[in-house]
Amino acid sequence: MPYLARRHLGDWERIGDPRGTGFIVVYLIAADPRLPAIAFNTGSRARGKGGAELSLPNAARLARRINDLLAQAGYELPDGDEDA
Repeated sequence: MPYLARRHLGDWERIGDPRGTGFIVVYLIAADPRLPAIAFNTGSRARGKGGAELSLPNAARLARRINDLLAQAGYELPDGDEDA
């Protein structure tokens, strides 16, 4: 598959601690703006670097799974507190 120039379609956000347990960078990316994907880049001192690009349906599936795991662990995100 030939390389396709990709571009960021919005802001990116880093979540986690790069000096501790690691971090994830999340952003919207696309070679074709009609077919966007969610990109994840990860890194930690112990595990190195990695990444993935997920289609929007797969990113939604991941978000649902994370919410399910938070509920299973008994965690409830406080209202209006995105950085809890």
